[in-house]
Amino acid sequence: TAGKLGTAIKGKSLRSKVVRWCVMSVSVTLSAMSLTTPLSAYYFGTVSLVGIVTNLLCLWLISFIFYGIMLACTVGAVWLAGGRIIAAIVAMPILLVQKISGYLSELPLASVYTCSKYIVAWLIFVYILFGLFLISKKKRPMIFALGIALSLLIAIGASCLEPVAGNYLVTVIDVGQGQCVLLRCGSRNYLVDCGGSNGEQAANKAADLLLSQGIIVLDGVIVTHFDADHVNGVEYLMQRLPVNNLYLPDAPDHTRFRETLTEAYADRITWIRKDAQLFREDWRITILVGENQKPGNESSLCVLFQRQNCDILITADRSIKMENDLLERVKLPQLELLVVGHHGCASSTGFRLLTETQPAYAAISVGADNPFEHPSWEALARLERAGCTILRTDRDGNINFGR
Repeated sequence: TAGKLGTAIKGKSLRSKVVRWCVMSVSVTLSAMSLTTPLSAYYFGTVSLVGIVTNLLCLWLISFIFYGIMLACTVGAVWLAGGRIIAAIVAMPILLVQKISGYLSELPLASVYTCSKYIVAWLIFVYILFGLFLISKKKRPMIFALGIALSLLIAIGASCLEPVAGNYLVTVIDVGQGQCVLLRCGSRNYLVDCGGSNGEQAANKAADLLLSQGIIVLDGVIVTHFDADHVNGVEYLMQRLPVNNLYLPDAPDHTRFRETLTEAYADRITWIRKDAQLFREDWRITILVGENQKPGNESSLCVLFQRQNCDILITADRSIKMENDLLERVKLPQLELLVVGHHGCASSTGFRLLTETQPAYAAISVGADNPFEHPSWEALARLERAGCTILRTDRDGNINFGR
């Protein structure tokens, strides 16, 4: 095989030229990727799997684009109209490269993400394999490529199967000072909120986690209220992967998030004006309304998730007063997990809520060194007194909870 390839490369026929061009393109791509992949993984948490294909489709255009831009600048300096004509011609392959890259980037496995420990292990294995390949006397590229492909499939499979094998029901995603909670409902997946101090960053963290676990579409996003740290990542998230339904509180909004989401996704919005339920045989999501006539924290939707004899409550940013109002009208079960209200603020997660629901675990979605000094010592003291095992995203990262 190597002999035939060498003959094909050295020949002068059209076939030889095509083979030679393909080999050179792959070589250049692999050389570049061997240096840039660790940097991309470290700084951006992503590893491209379509880079080779993208380069094979686009590399031949790059020289034309480069020289075309130089020519447009040179001609434009002397004759502006001529420079514009050349620039218009050069713009066409630039748009083609953007289209090709855009389409390929939307493929489900266009990239893998280092939020999965299995992908990190795979990347380390690939570089060890690459080192062995370089120092070996007898190069066997097909075995090398097969080793990379098989180990990648194993890593992706492990990333997708771990939540199922671990029977994870909920993941409180570490988005910094904000909230984003994944609910696993059998084959369906819902997200409660997506926001943080940086909305795009929060959305990317959530999308990377979802895609790394094989979740390529969300059945719904439940927005508890319109504070930025709960909703400013929703639009960015919906640019990364499809969301079938948006469940929004029908309450006034002192920001523009309600208006923005309504304009862009009116056909997917369900307004929650009274208590509502989403359910199947083995799971149930109950959405409990707040004070719909008021903007802000007191309009927060509460979400009660029940699956496999496990009860999980998300109280969003409700105050102790609104928690007590909820307890007056709804009989809440004993909880396995409470996602602590308002990121551990002193004015949320009161004694009555803790006494009546007796949560075994309490998860606090909070950013490290946040300016609000969340979680407060008062809230932590109440949780400890109630006997809760406390988990925090600023210390524990993503919090996976299951039964």
